[in-house]
Amino acid sequence: MPKPKVFFWEDYQHPLVRDLAWILTTPDLITSPWPQKPLPDLLGWEKTSLQDWLQQLDQHPEALEAKIRQLSRPRLGAYHEALWKFLLQTSPGVELLAHNLPIRHNKRTLGELDLVFADRQTHRLYHLEVAVKFYLGLPLGPGKATSASRWIGPGGMDSLAHKASHTLKHQLPLSDHPLAREALQAICPKELQWTPQEPVEKYLALPGYLFYPWQEHLPSPQGSNLDHQQGLWLYHHQLADLLAELDPRSRGQRLQKPHWLATPSDEYLIPLQELEKQLQQQIREEKQPLLLAIRQADQGWLRCFLVPDDWPHKIPLPPRDR
Repeated sequence: MPKPKVFFWEDYQHPLVRDLAWILTTPDLITSPWPQKPLPDLLGWEKTSLQDWLQQLDQHPEALEAKIRQLSRPRLGAYHEALWKFLLQTSPGVELLAHNLPIRHNKRTLGELDLVFADRQTHRLYHLEVAVKFYLGLPLGPGKATSASRWIGPGGMDSLAHKASHTLKHQLPLSDHPLAREALQAICPKELQWTPQEPVEKYLALPGYLFYPWQEHLPSPQGSNLDHQQGLWLYHHQLADLLAELDPRSRGQRLQKPHWLATPSDEYLIPLQELEKQLQQQIREEKQPLLLAIRQADQGWLRCFLVPDDWPHKIPLPPRDR
């Protein structure tokens, strides 16, 4: 029997360091005309030096913990941004220039640039948009079976179609707007010698998971990255049947926001029988989707959303431009 795959983040014990390693290695959910996340070599890390730095951070995580404590609320998106902000502030090859840079016309905000940083050697300027998303696919829903509108957030408030459209057609092109160029010039240090006529290189970091319905076929959505991370979702009444199919030696845990990124270390996992008992009570009390991570004895990690039997309560309409 082959050994389960060991992921990069499993080399580390501290939850924040594991999440930091997760954002560096997890593929984007969607394809894009712009590059995916900045790779470690762009940030000034060689593979060995990055691993050494993460090992040191794992042993002495005080600076990272202090950065995360600054968050007023542990929202998933804000947490993901904070990890990227910390990474750019501590990477040797780049300098972080702005975080959530507003682009305004008169008194109206056109949008914000998530992260702006510069290469210390080449003086190139970079615009990075970041988001982390978890979408569940609907066997029946808006559009064709491959429509990204069928992939909705666990709360039913957004969809993969909306996020892809807004990111690719508004957020990333925003740094080309003349007003954005003026704002960028204002924050650039003089030694950078950047002018609004020079290019801004764009990057997208949109990792996450697509959860496919258990025991029903649904093709991958149009525009999704072929390498996207996958899980499954199931109704409350299906929980016992799913767990019965797993190796009884498997162990798991419910994931709590904002720690939906890397899987937990083994010390936090509990037997399936105990997990099922907890989940039965929690979903009845909370009446909302619960995210689980289960380490199967011989097959590696399984991520799944357990949803109430009456889910979803709402489905977003497709974006107007699709």
